[in-house]
Amino acid sequence: DASFRCIFVTSAAQLRDTQAVTEKLFIVLAPGDYDLGEGLVSLAFPRHLLGLGRTVLRKGHQHALCVSGEAVVVENIDVIGPNGVPGQAAIGCVGGELRMINCRVHDCVTSGVLASRGGRVHIVSCHLHHLAKQAIEVRMAGSAFIEK
Repeated sequence: DASFRCIFVTSAAQLRDTQAVTEKLFIVLAPGDYDLGEGLVSLAFPRHLLGLGRTVLRKGHQHALCVSGEAVVVENIDVIGPNGVPGQAAIGCVGGELRMINCRVHDCVTSGVLASRGGRVHIVSCHLHHLAKQAIEVRMAGSAFIEK
């Protein structure tokens, strides 16, 4: 069954609450700033995150998004950070599958996107800039495919 349940999210707390749901979700994020604070959003199940307008995920520590599940799509989302923990990319794909479309990843003291432990990242029409280290980091059997 390829059907997804649609959820409209307006806060970081609501976005974090979707982590426990095991069914396929299409998550629509209202325009605005989502301050994730010290936590991260773990995507271990099929998800499609779509930001409407200017949707910004701000991160203080760790990854803003950590993908470990299959069939995760992140679209039209602006990710800023993390700014405190060396070695933590803004978006981590660890053993999962991530497709990023029309996203922006910037202003981070480390890497932008990490593909590790067999994680597969497909980046389409994204902008990765103002990063202290590499835009895309691939290690430990991870892979990345980038297209304009």
